[in-house]
Amino acid sequence: MLNLPLEKTFGKNYGFNLGFTADLTNYKLSGSKTVQNNIFFVTPAFLVKTPNLFLQASVVPSWDNKAFTLLPNFIADISTSDQRFGVQLGWIGYYNKGSYQRFESINQWLGSPACC
Repeated sequence: MLNLPLEKTFGKNYGFNLGFTADLTNYKLSGSKTVQNNIFFVTPAFLVKTPNLFLQASVVPSWDNKAFTLLPNFIADISTSDQRFGVQLGWIGYYNKGSYQRFESINQWLGSPACC
């Protein structure tokens, strides 16, 4: 797994994030057959930071085994000026990537993939 984050701020209240993530998984079957489970993300985000508000707004272009998907990524953290009360809102799209190794650790009776 490779994760390359980058952040640039503009003044005290604004910023921009840009990241790239590559999560590569291969499973080699007997013989020369290999099953790939690869996910790639590009994560651009606009940030607003004030004493009472943190806002991150972005969409995440992603590729899951070459299939393109546009995922939402919106986060807001709003608080009172004395920091006694706060509200968090968000809509985050993500992949819950599975692998044979992960599923086998949950269920040891899982059969090996005799796949494709």
